[in-house]
Amino acid sequence: MRKLIIITVACAFTPIGCADHAPGESNARKAAMTNKSFVIGDTDFGINVDESSFEINNSNPAKPLLTIKVMGSGEVFEKLTAEEDSKWSWALDAPHFYIRDFPASPGDKVGDVSATASLDDIDEYELAIYMMEHSAIDDVKIQTKDSKALDITGKVDLFGEIHNFAIRWHK
Repeated sequence: MRKLIIITVACAFTPIGCADHAPGESNARKAAMTNKSFVIGDTDFGINVDESSFEINNSNPAKPLLTIKVMGSGEVFEKLTAEEDSKWSWALDAPHFYIRDFPASPGDKVGDVSATASLDDIDEYELAIYMMEHSAIDDVKIQTKDSKALDITGKVDLFGEIHNFAIRWHK
């Protein structure tokens, strides 16, 4: 049975796209986004840059393909879950975002691409946030700049609860 997940995009694209945050997004959350953030709800899991990667396959420049793997920081996760009553204590590992060979739209120069992924893409492409299980994501907005900056926003269904998520990784 497929679930319909509605996304309200929380803008994490300040250097690349829009300058304002989404309605309802707190100023604290906007200010908390760093150049290496993996935020679900109001929790920043950080990014393990050694285990994370993103690649743009430009073998067909008119139809670039995105492959992205972003691993939350194990060190940050351990601190967040140290207390037994932590809201993330149910999880065993930091979250992991992935999307493989996903079609994108080219930007004005090589290294600039954008893509929108929806729940309808799940049957055709590999995309999810893994956190104890492969969790559905929908209306995901992805932008890269100069093949060095990656910004992603969307919503994720974690065990029936819908959460905003935002990833910002600027190498």
